[in-house]
Amino acid sequence: MRLRLLVAVLYTGILAGAPPACAQHRERVTCTRLYAADIVFLLDGSSSIGRNNFREVRGFLEGLVQPFVGAASAQGVRFAVVQYSDDPRTEFGLDALGSGSDVIRAIRELSYKGGNTRTGAAILHVADHVFLPQLARPGVPKVCILITDGKSQDLVDAAAQRLKGQGVRLFAVGIKNADPEELKRVASQPSSDFFFFVNDFTILRTLLPLVSRRVCTTAGGVPVAVPSGGAPSGPRDLVLSEPGSQSLRAQWTAASGPVTGYRVQYAPLTALGQPLPGGQQEVSVPAGETSVRLQGLHPLTEYEVTVVALYVNSIGEAVSGTARTTALEGPELTIRNTTAHSLLVAWQSVPGATGYRVTWQVLRGEWEGWAVGAPAPQTGLQIPESTRPTGPSVRPAGGPTQQQELGPGQQSVLLRDLEPGTNYEVTVSALLGRSVGSAASLTARTDSAVEQTLRPDILSPTSILLSWNLVPEARGYRLEWQRESGGEVPQKVVLPSDVTRYRLDGLQPGTEYRLTLYTLLEGREVATPAAVVPTEPELPVGPVTDLQATELLGQRVRVSWSPVPGATEYRITVRSTQGVERTLALPGSQTAFDLDDVRAGLSYTVRVSARVGLREGATSILTVRREPEAPLAIAGLRVVASDATRVRVAWEPVPGASGFRISWRTGSGPESSQTLPPGSTAVDITGLRPGTSYEVAMSALRGREEGPPALTVASTDPLGAVRTVRVTLTGRSSATVAWSKVPGATGYRVSWHSGHGPEKSQLVSGEATVAELDGLEPDTEYTVHVRAHVAGVDGTPASVVVRTGEWPTLPCNPEPVGSVSKLQILNASSDVLRVTWVGVAGATAYRLAWGPSEGGPTRHQMLPGTTDSAEIRGLQGGVSYSVRVTALVGDREGAPVSIVVTTPPAAPLAPEALRVVRRGQHSLGLRWQPVPGAHGFRLRWRPEGGQEQSRDVGPELSSYDLAGLEPATRYHVWLSVLGPAGEGSPAEVTAHTESPRIPSPELRVVGASIDSVTLAWNPVSGVSSYILSWRPLRVPGPEMPGASQTLPGSSRSHRVTGLEPGVSYIFSLTPVQDGVPYPEASVTQNPVCPQGLLDVVFLLHATRDSAHRAGAVRRALERLVSALGPLGPQAVQVGLLSFSHRPSPLLLLNSSHDLGIVLEKVRSVPYTDPSGNDLGKEGSGYGLLGSPPRGPWVLDGSFPSGTAVDTAHRHLLAPDAPGRRRRVPGVMVLLVDGPSGGDVVNSALRAQAAGEEQGGQGGAWAALAQQAVHEAAGSSSGLKVMILGLAGADPRQLRGLVVGTEPAQTFFAEDDGPGLDRAVSSLATSLCQIAGATQPEPCSVHCPKGQKGEPGEMGLTGRAGPPGAPGPPVSASPHLCSTPCLAYRFLTSSPPLRAGSVLLAPRAPPEGPLQRARGASPGQMGHQAVPGSLVLPEALAQRAPQGGLALVENRESEGLEAQRGSR
Repeated sequence: MRLRLLVAVLYTGILAGAPPACAQHRERVTCTRLYAADIVFLLDGSSSIGRNNFREVRGFLEGLVQPFVGAASAQGVRFAVVQYSDDPRTEFGLDALGSGSDVIRAIRELSYKGGNTRTGAAILHVADHVFLPQLARPGVPKVCILITDGKSQDLVDAAAQRLKGQGVRLFAVGIKNADPEELKRVASQPSSDFFFFVNDFTILRTLLPLVSRRVCTTAGGVPVAVPSGGAPSGPRDLVLSEPGSQSLRAQWTAASGPVTGYRVQYAPLTALGQPLPGGQQEVSVPAGETSVRLQGLHPLTEYEVTVVALYVNSIGEAVSGTARTTALEGPELTIRNTTAHSLLVAWQSVPGATGYRVTWQVLRGEWEGWAVGAPAPQTGLQIPESTRPTGPSVRPAGGPTQQQELGPGQQSVLLRDLEPGTNYEVTVSALLGRSVGSAASLTARTDSAVEQTLRPDILSPTSILLSWNLVPEARGYRLEWQRESGGEVPQKVVLPSDVTRYRLDGLQPGTEYRLTLYTLLEGREVATPAAVVPTEPELPVGPVTDLQATELLGQRVRVSWSPVPGATEYRITVRSTQGVERTLALPGSQTAFDLDDVRAGLSYTVRVSARVGLREGATSILTVRREPEAPLAIAGLRVVASDATRVRVAWEPVPGASGFRISWRTGSGPESSQTLPPGSTAVDITGLRPGTSYEVAMSALRGREEGPPALTVASTDPLGAVRTVRVTLTGRSSATVAWSKVPGATGYRVSWHSGHGPEKSQLVSGEATVAELDGLEPDTEYTVHVRAHVAGVDGTPASVVVRTGEWPTLPCNPEPVGSVSKLQILNASSDVLRVTWVGVAGATAYRLAWGPSEGGPTRHQMLPGTTDSAEIRGLQGGVSYSVRVTALVGDREGAPVSIVVTTPPAAPLAPEALRVVRRGQHSLGLRWQPVPGAHGFRLRWRPEGGQEQSRDVGPELSSYDLAGLEPATRYHVWLSVLGPAGEGSPAEVTAHTESPRIPSPELRVVGASIDSVTLAWNPVSGVSSYILSWRPLRVPGPEMPGASQTLPGSSRSHRVTGLEPGVSYIFSLTPVQDGVPYPEASVTQNPVCPQGLLDVVFLLHATRDSAHRAGAVRRALERLVSALGPLGPQAVQVGLLSFSHRPSPLLLLNSSHDLGIVLEKVRSVPYTDPSGNDLGKEGSGYGLLGSPPRGPWVLDGSFPSGTAVDTAHRHLLAPDAPGRRRRVPGVMVLLVDGPSGGDVVNSALRAQAAGEEQGGQGGAWAALAQQAVHEAAGSSSGLKVMILGLAGADPRQLRGLVVGTEPAQTFFAEDDGPGLDRAVSSLATSLCQIAGATQPEPCSVHCPKGQKGEPGEMGLTGRAGPPGAPGPPVSASPHLCSTPCLAYRFLTSSPPLRAGSVLLAPRAPPEGPLQRARGASPGQMGHQAVPGSLVLPEALAQRAPQGGLALVENRESEGLEAQRGSR
């Protein structure tokens, strides 16, 4: 019992990380009820395992396979083994072996691989090359078992996730030095079920019961423990399945022991369950199989089946079961072909049948729990009539039943005119005379309809570009083409599912081709109707142009030319003056080649012609000549510096040299050489022996040519001697010596000997000047020699004599100090060591010493006597160190104990200064700083969005040319150092390859409208398509999206529609050839109105209260003005007026000839006036008209007042306004951002209802504002009024100002973002339509300008009107109007003002002819004022109604004087 407990404790410590269940030595497991699984073993075959341990791994594998031997077969459990180190190797695949004995035999024959540990690459190999799609079995579990003893030297996480993403359950078994944390990440979850670990190979097999159970349950089986040494058990778990009318399948779990086979007996049973006499049959099954199909049974019969295990000299146990066969089946139905509208149904003939009846109908309900209207679980599933379920669980089909009867010799029928993507139930019944025999049914689904079109685009006489729709469910496409008139076999190409275009080249010109596209779907293909496309007629082949030569390094010359459209081949002939001629042919895509070995002084004639098919164009000729070059002689080779191991030689520059070769050797030694880059004039030769003469040869290189060598002799300096050696410390068994440093020494050899012992020595590093000698005899004299060491050569020694100390004489002899024990390294990294030991009883201190084992400075550290471990830092990776620990008791010390350990090499650092030094169309030149000690470099590169590639290069390189790249492509390049510790962190650089040389398409604008721009460009030869893209330039406000469109390569122009008016767009055109984009051409344009005439004035509300919306208003105005097209007297003119509590004109029509000036005016509109809105400001003292405008607007020396609408109408859009043109439509645009003061509409209605008697402070002027708008809209000058209501405006109030106008003349924006953009676009379109209706009249005759005529005479005075009836008295109102305003309002009112109307003058009228009148105090009737005191215009005096009341402000007394006058 005690022994068992010890074993359990030992296993608990060994199985680190394993589940708590304890593995038993003698337990054996077999996996039952497992019929199919795929199990892959992934073995670590790296050098760290060793051959002896690899045999342990093979035994472990054999033990894992043993529980599944009975179920192993091609249809059951399949095994595969992959061994990996630097690269993975598949030992045998899942489909290679057919029985369990074959698997065990193959495992026993596995050979050991050796190498590094690249676990990540091995896992990816299993995912890509072992679990192949063609070997997959639906529903069968997939298991992978990883067995490794070390940490992976590459990345494993992504690889493991990829494998597990394929549905593979991943086990990880770690041994000894494996990284448990890494394996837990690799294993499936939970890791407690899929991760196992042992500390040694010798106990690996103790995991077998535990791992076998977990693998068995994961694969879907039931593990059963089989005691070792027990009697064999018979077969178990007999399952009888797949019953048919004449067959059954029997499956069982394999018997244990050395089974030689199985005997399967079966017999029909009577109604009482007894075997039918004479009916028993039997069949033999090999030992490796556990299933068999029993044939030749009777329908609807109960059978008893017994399986007996057979052994060499005995019969084992048996297992039995019963099952019933089904009724006799009808014809065996299959679906031979499906399309979207048809099904081809076939069956096997039924003996004795006189015909067949076929019925079919659409399934609309549910059957056996799955939706019949949805895709069927299995197309072609046979459902025999006798086994079809009936009762409430079956819902009737929804479609009508169709029927067709066929003769006895027909075994198939094509069902036509079916619905695509629909489930159909098809039943075939055998006809036996007049009766209907057995029937069989199946459910099949028609294919889904595929919307596909094939679009040809003729590129040249020999080339057609085909494009088609992308079908998401397609597995690929097959394209076939052949000449319409020929009988040859069609040419074919199969393309991936993501390709939607293909270019046909090498066609015959002027020939019709039949093109057919097949969309490849799962299990079927859909043909697109064939298209017959004629190629263009044959054109003459163009000559080769731009033929030129470029000299390369060495003796090479590159000849290049511009591509010839449609060329399929180029024919080149090169002839030298010596008569040597060679001919070569290049493909049509290549437009350059290199001439090698071009000798100086010779001329070469190069002839290049293009060929299109069998036709050849004119030949272009180029003469290439290399002038003789300067000789490659080295001058001035000399030694300029030297030391013990190095010499420096220098020489004069050699013009034209592409490099240099230097070699050196001793008189009898081997030669060494080095190649130097061009431009070198000096080099250091290192690693030489001290005091040695070398022969140095230097020659210049030019391509493959090497010049004559120059020779010199160089000698290294002799090795200097150590000058002084001294003793710095002595002990009873040790001594420390120090010496002076020798320049150039790489090491020092320290040797010592006494008179009675052999000489000992040690080699220390060149940095050391101290050495500690251990293991000396007490009270002994030693002679110590120190020599400098360089390159295997020792210098002259320096000596010193050392005498060790005596043992002290003590009163009583104490016991000697003991030595520490079990000194070992607990863990080590590249720069840190942790050592432990078992201390000495009574020790008061420990001396810890360490230094390089091959010699070098030794460091010491004193530790307390209670210490049993220490950490040593500051070490170097990959260096062997000697560590010594000496116990001290007082001043006595024990013998030192030492251990030698090598630190792991440090991970390589990233290479420095990685850069791109050259860019080509298909290559990138890279350069980096050399890395001393590197084992090599790993170069990885990936195009943007493409596949990554890699390559390992040698450690001597510091530059590399990446070739075979795509032109005009962005590449990411990584370079990492390969060292003893693996791969270091990479340095990264990103660069673009050069774009192919191609002429610019010269994109230009040829037309524009309010919402479109028409572009044109020069065609680019050889391109397959163009990508036209456009996007708005960045402007304030909401971001507007861009768009792009792919155009055929034959396109030369395109009209872009749906653009936003007044927004500047940048249009870019990118030519594309064979999927490679060329440099784009761009142009900027904004959609504008075509040429037209229009005078438009914009009115905007600008106050401090509305300043927060100034940006949106300015943006809207900028877009409107920009959309109107060119400005000027022969185009569109723009005016601008802002209003608050007063109108303020900002821009006259005749000042808008420059768009930049107008936009600057818009951007500088001030928002500084106080609050106010003169579109109905009730109670303001001025009503709708507001205060008089300030500025240059003077009529007869006074300021006009009135609404902003009235001011714009009278002074910006009036027929005599500055810049206003006759017969040109005028438009007034009101930008309103809030409700006007007062209820404009209701005030107008009240004024009309109550008449002049109710003309209060707001209503009468609301009516006048409405009247002014109506006057502007209905004036004879063709003036229109449009309103842009911004967010916050009252739509009902604004519509009241334009009663009777069209609804399209009012535009509302619900917000300052997209809503405002939509309203501005609609308004701009309306303005453009108005402008386009009037075109400028061309002048047919050019006449000289005449002189200005004389002023005309004053016209006659008009007749006086009839006297009007007296009006009722009215109260005075403070509403004012200047005299000119009063006169103008009176003259232009329609109908004329009646008696009783109140005309007001301002309180402080400007300087003018108005005379003061004497009056009374307010409220009293003043004195009569003479008519002349108003100084009204004559026309007003003639039209004044008789008896009307005129009110004039008296500035002296603020009273009012009234006179009822006759005029």
